[in-house]
Amino acid sequence: DINDGDGDTLFDDVDVEAWINLNQLIYQSDIKFLGGNPGLDIIIPVVAIDVDSPLNSNDGIGDVLIGPFLQWGPNMLFGKPFFQRLELQVIAPTGDYDDDKILNPGANVWTFNPYYSFTYFLTPKLTVSVRTHYLLTEENDDHPSGFDVQAGDAIHLNYAVAYQVLDNLRLGVAGYYLKQLEEDEVDGDEVDDTEEQVFAIG
Repeated sequence: DINDGDGDTLFDDVDVEAWINLNQLIYQSDIKFLGGNPGLDIIIPVVAIDVDSPLNSNDGIGDVLIGPFLQWGPNMLFGKPFFQRLELQVIAPTGDYDDDKILNPGANVWTFNPYYSFTYFLTPKLTVSVRTHYLLTEENDDHPSGFDVQAGDAIHLNYAVAYQVLDNLRLGVAGYYLKQLEEDEVDGDEVDDTEEQVFAIG
C-alpha cells in the first residue's frame, strides 16, 4: 500500500515487479600508489519495471556508476589478513528518465556516493566485511511532482559475517542499513519528517 503523510491510503494492493541486471566492469592496476593499487569500477544497470496500479513506470538503462578506487591488501592487522578499499563513486544521470512516469530506471540527478570497505579474517574461516557510503544527491528540477526535489544526505552500509563450512561454501549473515541525516527539500524548503531509515538482515 502507498500512504500519504497522514497514513491514509492513496493506493492499495500495489504490485511492483522489477528486473534489475547490474553489469560490473572492474580494472585494477599493478601500479602502487599510496601503498595500494588504483583501479576503476563501472556498473551499468539494465532495468525493467512492471507496476500493476494507477502508477506508471519506465524501462531501460539505469544510471551508470563510475568509481575510481584504491585497493589495499592483503595486509596484516593484529597478525591476521586485512583487505580494504576506498572508492570515489559517482552516479551519472545517464539512465532513461521520463517526468511523466513515477518509477524510472534513472534518477535524473548527479550523485556522489564515496565508500570505504574492508574484509577482516578473524580466523582463517571466519570473516567480517563492511562497506560504508556517504550519499550526496543534487536537486532534481524535473521531478514528476512538478516541484524541484532534493533528497537529504545519508549514510548507508552493507555488512556481512561469514564462516567457511566447505572449500567453496561460506554461510553467514548479511544485511544493509541506511539513515538519512538531513530532511528532503522541495523548492528549496526543508520538509519535516522526511528522513528515510532502512535496516535489513538475512
